Amino acid sequence: MPSDLNTLEEAFRRDPSSDEAYSALKEAYLAQERHEDLARALERRAERLDQVTSAVNLFWEAAQAHREAGDTGAEVRVLFKALEVDRSHQQAGDRLEALLEAAERWADLVHLLEQRAEQLSVAGPEGADPGKLAALEHRAGQIWEDYLGRADEALACYRRAFEADSGNLAALAAGRRIYASLGLWDGAASLLAVEIDATRDAADQASLMCQLGELQWRRQGRVAEAARTVSRALELAPTSAAIEETLGELLSSADYPGSDGLARASAIFLGLANRGQEEGDSEASVAYLKRALGTDPTSEQAY
Repeated sequence: MPSDLNTLEEAFRRDPSSDEAYSALKEAYLAQERHEDLARALERRAERLDQVTSAVNLFWEAAQAHREAGDTGAEVRVLFKALEVDRSHQQAGDRLEALLEAAERWADLVHLLEQRAEQLSVAGPEGADPGKLAALEHRAGQIWEDYLGRADEALACYRRAFEADSGNLAALAAGRRIYASLGLWDGAASLLAVEIDATRDAADQASLMCQLGELQWRRQGRVAEAARTVSRALELAPTSAAIEETLGELLSSADYPGSDGLARASAIFLGLANRGQEEGDSEASVAYLKRALGTDPTSEQAY
């Protein structure tokens, strides 16, 4: 067999493009489980082919042969070659993503993700899968943010993720978190407003609106506007004790410019106290009564 194999190898070396020489050598390598030799032969043949589909498939086979041989480094190298030939090869892209993530090669991984996103986006609105494109951009943003320390690149990725799929609210929340961590409250408020508009569930919308009101109050000093925002949130979720409490705190703060703030806050806390009593939560009821009296000591209802 060795002499026969030597003959097959010599024939393939002379002409890697020969189908006959290639098929015979591949069969021999497979029979002897010589995975590394097979991988090298596949790579050499792929490099000689002009036809893209055939070349990328051979590189993919070579990567699998390296995997069988337990050579992850060679597998990664050949997968990169496969994607240089054809970025759209799904299996090669998926496998390379997994290997780069396992190896924590974050810079290479984010570059790959952005290449795959670009490949999808050039397909145009008819060919692109918005959900998949958004997921790629979102994952790239997470890597820029969590591992590479580039908030600017992360924000750009999150923006593209939402542009690709307006249902990807997680991208908006991630961008908002970055703005908040940098103390860029105008940017955080702007993204919150977009997130509110894109949210369809009334309870979720109310919660986000309350967050926006708190941001306007505590971070931007726009107290009157904040009161209006939280009031709108309460209209969407009239039974939310958390939103009522936020509005009460805002109206009773020294920052609130209206003359009716204390009376309104006291009425809110009194309403919460009554609700606590109705629900059998005497501890909460007493606590809210104290807040009602502390806010407006002249309130006869609180007494």
